[in-house]
Amino acid sequence: MDIKFIARLKTDYNNWKELFDSTSTEINMFCDDQKTVVGQIGKNAALIALYDVDSNISAENVLPNSYIEKSSDIVDKHEIYSVSLGRVA
Repeated sequence: MDIKFIARLKTDYNNWKELFDSTSTEINMFCDDQKTVVGQIGKNAALIALYDVDSNISAENVLPNSYIEKSSDIVDKHEIYSVSLGRVA
């Protein structure tokens, strides 16, 4: 499963990116960390793209609580942009 989030930022992208990088080990426990992509969208938003996410994890629970707690001063909200379940047999 692939999941893409948009983080609506209260601050600039560089502050958020520093926080994301410090918690990326926890985030990447549920996905292929070699494929994780983040990028800036405009002035106050970021895209988080996670690939090969463990299908036992719901889309709402992919971002770990430690990241959510640490990001509360920096991120206004996280929006699920897309969920791709992959091929269905």
